[in-house]
Amino acid sequence: MALTLLRAARGASLMRRSTSLTFRAATISMNPKSVEEQKQFWEKNEVRLKRPMSPYMTTFNFGFTSGLSIMNRATGMALTGIIYVLPPAVILGSGDFASYAHVLTTLPMSSAIIFTTKLFIAMPFVYHTLAGLRHMAWDLGFGFKIKEVYMSGYTLIAATVVGSLALALL
Repeated sequence: MALTLLRAARGASLMRRSTSLTFRAATISMNPKSVEEQKQFWEKNEVRLKRPMSPYMTTFNFGFTSGLSIMNRATGMALTGIIYVLPPAVILGSGDFASYAHVLTTLPMSSAIIFTTKLFIAMPFVYHTLAGLRHMAWDLGFGFKIKEVYMSGYTLIAATVVGSLALALL
């Protein structure tokens, strides 16, 4: 195999399925002018403009829409974790569902702690569901203008707060 590739690189014909392919090794030398232009480019970026070699997080502004996207991914991962961890834990646990429900109802917790817990459980479900509806609207071709993107983002936040509060009050 290596010998065949070596022959092909030297210009010999490589026969495959009655088609002849010829490979030739080529070296490309840079024009002295282009070498000088490249040096000037790097000097300008590194010395005069003090730009980094490649972009990194501090180069870009962290925007509202970036935060919404990260939140959508985080809630999706949290919900996936809940779906994959909680049912097996209940199934493999020592009791049945009724015993777990009894333990939760007999815990000495104030109504504020219960409400806060329910709020933190409801928020990922509500946010991820509403963000999914927002993405479905985008898939249908609606809301691509910057003003519409920001408006749907603010609406998403407001609807998440209202929906999470409503579920937590149940």
